[in-house]
Amino acid sequence: MDITVKDPRNGVLLTFTAHPEQYHGLHGFRIIRANGSGFFICARSGSWRAADGHPVEPDLLINIGLALKGYPVEEQQVPYKPQNNSNQ
Repeated sequence: MDITVKDPRNGVLLTFTAHPEQYHGLHGFRIIRANGSGFFICARSGSWRAADGHPVEPDLLINIGLALKGYPVEEQQVPYKPQNNSNQ
């Protein structure tokens, strides 16, 4: 299935393909990028984790998990960025 994920660094929309997979006894998803590279994620201890050694930003994993559950991109997180307050 194709999923649309908000990049937590800048809010840009990314498209991935997700396939259910079993990897070393773990049930999860193979997430494939547009360039064909991919990584395996699974839900462990209540959060999504990359389980095949590929470094994946934790906030991106959160958004991928939300997309897999059917949440629209509007409900995916973008990290808080403090605003300059010139009144101080």
